[in-house]
Amino acid sequence: MQAEKLKGHLDLLLLSVLSRGPGHGYEVITRLKVGSDGAFELPEGTVYPALHRMEDAGLRASSWEVVAGRRRRIYHLTAEVQRLDDAGARGLRRPGPRRDDGRHGVSRGTADAPGDLIEDYLDRLLVSLSGSPRQVRHTMAEVEAHLRDAVAEGVAAGLPEETAQARALERIGPVHAVTGRPAVFTRPSAALLRRISLTCALVGGAGFVAIGAAGLIGRLLQALKGNLFMTTPFPPGTYTQADCARWLAGNRGTRSCVTAMLADHAFDYLLQATACGLLGLLGLAAYLFLRHRWRDRATATALPAGTAEGRGAILAGLAAVVFFGQVADLETVQHGVGVGEPLSLGIAAAVTAVVFTLALYRRVRAARLRAA
Repeated sequence: MQAEKLKGHLDLLLLSVLSRGPGHGYEVITRLKVGSDGAFELPEGTVYPALHRMEDAGLRASSWEVVAGRRRRIYHLTAEVQRLDDAGARGLRRPGPRRDDGRHGVSRGTADAPGDLIEDYLDRLLVSLSGSPRQVRHTMAEVEAHLRDAVAEGVAAGLPEETAQARALERIGPVHAVTGRPAVFTRPSAALLRRISLTCALVGGAGFVAIGAAGLIGRLLQALKGNLFMTTPFPPGTYTQADCARWLAGNRGTRSCVTAMLADHAFDYLLQATACGLLGLLGLAAYLFLRHRWRDRATATALPAGTAEGRGAILAGLAAVVFFGQVADLETVQHGVGVGEPLSLGIAAAVTAVVFTLALYRRVRAARLRAA
């Protein structure tokens, strides 16, 4: 049956099923399948939005009951609809042979997160749901109960646990199918914002600490090679006598304006690098504090494992390439004058990229071991 035609008749089919008695979501889907000899084996991502749409229209209601030791959302017709003597709402007739147009049974893709597929699917659903806390809780409980039933049915049929989970997720469809809304950009969830904040604190803090480390490397290069290796002097005619007087006042051990200028520039670089290093330590301290505070699973799974480490490795690697490119240019054009600053920054960026890469490898390896 074509999608548009099915959408027009699905409400009547569900009304017909519910006219035979209340039932939870998985039971309603099973009745529809059995009552039609498998002709209407519909994915959950199609049925649940229709049930929610019917409740909004006042055609059916729901309540929470404990069934077999588990809280279930039980669907039933409203009192007004129940009183209607409508054969279209109560008399489900066996449909004719099904025509296979190639659309039925197309896989929607399974969850690709490591570990328990159901738990990871529920995590993604939790951080994407909108509405009141009660609505979110009810939706989560309903979807989880349905998925667990589907998995139990698959295991009872002889499927391995992981295969049964994948089959259940194929049937229910992607996260946005549960809400009945297309996957469009919406306001980020609180968990996603927390995870982004952690990523920025880690990458930013590590970046500023790397600049501080570059200052230490620069100080070593200054001691070995001198100020002319660290920084480039201004061309003659681009500074005034007042500038010379200021530089000489800060370096009374020399009478050369150029020498005093180089010493002043090198000192400024080292001072700024030190300030960045201290700022980076504060950023990393904030990261550790927030990570300890935001230890909930929703925050941990809002972004794929290794996101922060991967971003840090890429950014640090790009910075290293840029700085080493400047070093090559200065060596060629100025014969090594002023190489110290980009060289120290390039070394620090390269070390940071290696550290982030190793952290990424460990994080991905740990995730794969959990999934095994």
